[in-house]
Amino acid sequence: MAEQMYYKVSQVAELLGISRSAAYELVREGVIPAVHLGGMLRVSRRALEELDERLSGQAQQEATY
Repeated sequence: MAEQMYYKVSQVAELLGISRSAAYELVREGVIPAVHLGGMLRVSRRALEELDERLSGQAQQEATY
């Protein structure tokens, strides 16, 4: 099956291992960028990849201290 280009916020929550309400809060705060498509909030796969890179970079930086 092909990877999705956009995910529902509930799918993002599951992928990140957080609650749905926490995922919506992160979207509201702009931590997770989202767009409205078809009247629903969606998060692009690219936005998730960039978030992963930012978090990985922070974790590596913290590990060096």
